[in-house]
Order: sequence, then structure tokens, then C-alpha cells
Amino acid sequence: MLWGILLLAILFAEGSASAQTGRDLYEKYAGRKGVESVYVAPFMMQLIGGLLGSVPGLDVPTEDGGSVDFGPVLKSMSGMFVLNVTNDSVARQLSADISKAASAQDFLLLLESRSEDNLTRIYATLLHGSHSGPAGPAPVANSLVIYSIEPGETSFVSLDCIIPLPALQSLLSGR
Repeated sequence: MLWGILLLAILFAEGSASAQTGRDLYEKYAGRKGVESVYVAPFMMQLIGGLLGSVPGLDVPTEDGGSVDFGPVLKSMSGMFVLNVTNDSVARQLSADISKAASAQDFLLLLESRSEDNLTRIYATLLHGSHSGPAGPAPVANSLVIYSIEPGETSFVSLDCIIPLPALQSLLSGR
């Protein structure tokens, strides 16, 4: 009987581990050897958002001479999870977990940038029908994940936020 309960617990843990979030990955790796971690709580993000509302100049210039207003995105953030990994073994495990989440479509790849020895990827997790737009319900990004690998260091940042997909597309396209 005990073995049956243990087997069910293991199977349940496997099934529930398939849907990864930035918070899940943060909680899994924070505190491990060679991992620096920072969590910014929702209340602190509200304070930052309040301060940003009173600061002009949140427009970021684009290549075409225009600009993108980051204010609404920054104000929508409700939490931030940061991992800086210098332990190669832990970095490989984190990379495998991120690849697994991306292949399961828990993370949607938005952008990838590569150079000789650096790789940076930006992912989003989406909620469908959570925002009313002019054409009806629109998908919403509820987190952005920035993952960067360079020799000797791997960085992971997850931003909890609510960004309608059209606004995210404008932000990424620079329009």
C-alpha cells in the first residue's frame, strides 16, 4: 500500500511539473550552490510602478527614429524573479528545464540573439481571452522570461506582468 501511494505521488509530481513558470524555476534553483537569486515582491513592483508614473522619458528610441513607451509595461509588472548562475552543472539543468518548457509551449519564444559565445532568448507565457480589445478577447502575456548564457555565467529573469499581445507586438516591433 505504501509503495502504491509513493508511486502515485511520484506520478502526480511528474504531471504537475510539466507546466513551468518563471516562479517555478526560481523556486527550484534559488539557494543552490553557485546561484545568486533576487525576488522583487508585488508590493515593491507597485511602488516602482507608482514612481515610474511620475517620471517622464520612459520612451525608448527605435532604429527607425521613432520610440516605444515602456511605461505601461513597467507599470503592469507585479513581480520579478532573478537568477544568476555560475555553477556549470546547475546552469545545464536550468537550460534543460527552459528547453523543456519551450518545447511543451509553456514558454513561447519571442526573440533570440546569438553571437560568438553569447545566447539570449526572450520568452512569454500567454493567457488567451483575458483582455478585451477592439476585435474582442485578445491573448495576454502574463510573464516575460529573459534567459542569457555567456561563458561562465547564465542569467534568468522572469517578469510577472499583464501585457495585451497587440501591445507586446508593438513593443517588440518598435511601433
